[in-house]
Amino acid sequence: FEKYKVDIFHGTNFTFIPISRGKTVITIHDLAYMKYPETTSERIYKHHSRWVPYCARECDRIIAVSQFTKGDIINLLNVPEEKVEVVLLAADEHFVPMSKKEVTPILQKYHLPERYLLFVGTLEPRKNLIGLLKAYRIMKQNCDYTEKLVIIGAKGWKYDPVFDWVERHNMQNDVIFTGFIEDQDLVAIYNGATVFVMPSL
Repeated sequence: FEKYKVDIFHGTNFTFIPISRGKTVITIHDLAYMKYPETTSERIYKHHSRWVPYCARECDRIIAVSQFTKGDIINLLNVPEEKVEVVLLAADEHFVPMSKKEVTPILQKYHLPERYLLFVGTLEPRKNLIGLLKAYRIMKQNCDYTEKLVIIGAKGWKYDPVFDWVERHNMQNDVIFTGFIEDQDLVAIYNGATVFVMPSL
């Protein structure tokens, strides 16, 4: 980076590369590795435990993606409040409302029902999918809830318990796993959902 005479280096994923001049900024998305270490991999836990506190201490500014994360950064990393700014994440500009006529062909492409609950994210422990499945099952048992649960996302790590839970509770006909879906089709699937759920820890 020295040959580019960097004025600002923004590390968008927790850490930064030291530069001899200019300012450094990092974005911290969450501190799940500290609060819920059992939900992350050993490799990520070791990396983050070593480098996130260091980078938070040494950088010039920290971006937190939510007010909640800002509080964690201040309390868990002992960072001065004035060093942390909250900048909320936003969807890409092509995520816009669509008509039913535009949505229907995409739902048919993936064999999705007309009405459904939607989760989008990597299948891994910190996404709390088991918690979502338990809540969904309670709704079906106690509220005569008929809508399907659609889970979109690639397999991350420790995802087997999610599939095992669905099979053990005989919910294969109620829960739909699509795997990863590209953004151009995901827009329509967001539009088609009756409810979007984000149960992450």
